[in-house]
Amino acid sequence: HYSIPIIGFNVGRLGFLAQANPKELNSVIEKLKNEDYSIENRLMLSYNNNNALNDIVIKGKNPTRTSTLNLFINDKLLCSYVADGLIISTPTGSTAYSLSAGGPIIAPTLECLTIVPICPHTLNTRPIVVLADEKITIKNQENENLNVVLDGQVNCEADCEVTIEKNKNYAKL
Repeated sequence: HYSIPIIGFNVGRLGFLAQANPKELNSVIEKLKNEDYSIENRLMLSYNNNNALNDIVIKGKNPTRTSTLNLFINDKLLCSYVADGLIISTPTGSTAYSLSAGGPIIAPTLECLTIVPICPHTLNTRPIVVLADEKITIKNQENENLNVVLDGQVNCEADCEVTIEKNKNYAKL
């Protein structure tokens, strides 16, 4: 099913999933009939056999408390965040929740990921951009379970450690 291209219509204000406005529907249908289009491959994320096109959000199990989340890149500790959570975003998702939390806008075809803290409790915490092939692991320092949300839709409870990797498949837009 990853070989089937999709087309997005912009019904909001900003986003990399939208190629056309609803008013252009007839024009888009004609272009599709005439094979007058190109296909972009978009990076996706993978967690525990689940896929995400935009982002994966990791929060502590208790939504009323901050968590201390240790970030490992390729099994090496990079930093610790005291925050409400972390957003791991693809370039496609960089204009979604990640942008709202202070993350950068990334060109949609770049092979990178952003890691953006949600409401960090330090002044010097900033988003991080890493190569898409890096293995990202988040460990809850308090050894409590984590809540993992994929594209705002799939909600999973996880142990105190979560590993996110680039999906081998690409979404075709």
